[in-house]
Amino acid sequence: MQRLPARLRHTSPAAFKRSMQISSAELFIFIEGKTDRFFYNKICDAALCSRGTRYQIRLAQELPGQTGGKGEILKFFSYLNRQNALLQDFKGRRIAAFFILDKDIEDLSRTIKKSNHLVYTEHYELENYLYIHGNLIEATAAASTMNHAEIRQKLPNDKHRWRKHVAENWKDWVKLCVFTVIRKINYDSSFSVPSRINNGPYTTVVQQEYDRRLLELEVRSGLTRNGFLRAFRRISEQIDQLYDQGHFDRVFKGKWYSSFLAEDARRIAAGGPLDLASLPDKLALALQLTLNFEDSWAEHFRTPLQQIADSLRVP
Repeated sequence: MQRLPARLRHTSPAAFKRSMQISSAELFIFIEGKTDRFFYNKICDAALCSRGTRYQIRLAQELPGQTGGKGEILKFFSYLNRQNALLQDFKGRRIAAFFILDKDIEDLSRTIKKSNHLVYTEHYELENYLYIHGNLIEATAAASTMNHAEIRQKLPNDKHRWRKHVAENWKDWVKLCVFTVIRKINYDSSFSVPSRINNGPYTTVVQQEYDRRLLELEVRSGLTRNGFLRAFRRISEQIDQLYDQGHFDRVFKGKWYSSFLAEDARRIAAGGPLDLASLPDKLALALQLTLNFEDSWAEHFRTPLQQIADSLRVP
C-alpha cells in the first residue's frame, strides 16, 4: 500500500490524468473533502492492504476547477469515462480511478450515476455512518471530557431510537429541504444549514416560520397554488414513508446529529465546564475512532474497491 501526500491542483483534466499515469500509484480514490480522509483511509486500508494495492486518496480540491466538492469530482469522473480512462493501460501497467460520493438525495432526484468505478454512501452522507455504527457513549465521553459513567447512565442506549427521535424532531425541515433541492429552488431552506423552523435541537416547530417559508417556496416554485400543494404533498408523503420504514437516514443529514448529541452533552454537564462551540466537530472525530472498519457495514465500500483492485491484476 502506498499513500502519497496531496498535490497541487492541476490546470486541466488532461494534466491530472497525465499525473496519474506517471505516478507510482495504481489506484486513485477520489473523495469530496479533507475531513473525509481519515474515514476513507481506514476503508481503503481494510479493503486493499491485503492485496498490496498501491493507492492514493485524492481530494476534490486538488482537481481542475475552482469550486471543489462533488461537482468537480463528477466532472472529472465524466471526463475519464469519455476518455475510456477509468481503467487504463499505460506503458505496461494498469491504472484505475474510483470515486466515493455522498448520496445526498440524488436517489430521490434520480440523478445517481451508475458505474463500477463510483459508489455513493447508502445514507445521506458519510457522517450518518458515524452515528449508526459508532459508539455514542465513548465518543461523547472523549469529546466532552465528562465523567464516563454519568454519560453512560444518562445517554440513551438505543442508538436507532435516539436517531429516529432526532430525525423526527426536524422532519418538517427535511421536507422543506427536499422540496427545495428537487424543484431546484434558490432558497435557504436547504441541507447546508440547520433547521430554521426550530429554535435548536429538541424544540418544536415555530409554526409561523414554517408557514412563511412554505409560502415563499410556493412563490419561488412558479407553480399554481393547487400545483404547489400537490407537489409538496407528494414529497411530504415520500418522506413520511421513508421514516415509517426506518430509512430516515437516507434524507436526514448526518452532520445534524452532532448538534443534538452536543445538546445532550450540555444537558448532562448541567452547567459544568463544556466547550459547546467546538463540541459537534469533536464528536464527529471521536466517533470515527470508535468504528470497526472490518465490520459488515463497510462492505458497501470495501467490495467495489476490491473489485476494482482485482481488475488491475487482469492480464
